[in-house]
Amino acid sequence: MMNSYQPGELIFVQGQPSECVYLIESGEIELLESSDSRTLRIAKLVKGDLLGEMALVDERPRAFSARAVTETTVSIVSREQFVKLMFRDPAEGLRYLGAFFERLRTTNKPSGVAADPEPDKARQAHIRLLPLTKTAKQAVSDEGLIVSRFPFRVGREPAEGRSRLSSNDLGLPDVDPYNVSREHFSIETDGEGVMLYDRGSFHGTIVNGTQIGGNRIIGSVRLQPGGNEIIAGLPDSPFRFSVQVSER
Repeated sequence: MMNSYQPGELIFVQGQPSECVYLIESGEIELLESSDSRTLRIAKLVKGDLLGEMALVDERPRAFSARAVTETTVSIVSREQFVKLMFRDPAEGLRYLGAFFERLRTTNKPSGVAADPEPDKARQAHIRLLPLTKTAKQAVSDEGLIVSRFPFRVGREPAEGRSRLSSNDLGLPDVDPYNVSREHFSIETDGEGVMLYDRGSFHGTIVNGTQIGGNRIIGSVRLQPGGNEIIAGLPDSPFRFSVQVSER
């Protein structure tokens, strides 16, 4: 089911029963935490983010309110539909849970909220993802893609007709035999700069000639200033990118 909201309209209110999860199709949503004295905006979510999935899993009342910042459209999955998904399509259900637990790993904030990079080097980093092959250009234009939200997650685009509940910020249109796993790699920041993590992919990720991850093992490497060649999958994978890291 799809719903649309106008700027300033509430999607749900803190303390309400949690009966569904939201996938943002377009627009922006802010999460608000209210106390006796004030209301604070704790996060802003955008297209592709999931909203309310933690409350859906533990069945507790909403811990926050959600309000549309711009004209916003969301897909809604009820608790009943989610349970059916787990039985009807376990692979999709496990992918959903994988996104849930990955967010728990990367942040202590509410599910769906990306951790803000606190350190100075993280704030100053300017990161651009550029395609190096014709196939890569199917996902990223020649001008490249500015990475400004972290973690920035990359993985295989769901096949047509599959669930759109995705844990990826960028989907790669791979086909069988696959190079790209559903959850492949992510770009993140820490106090020293920019990191690339393999998210437990099958074939691993090659970063500047060195493989990390593979065989479902999570690995990481620090990206160097300037250009970094990234290959998602095997050495002959057509999904090749350059991650340009520079200071603002």
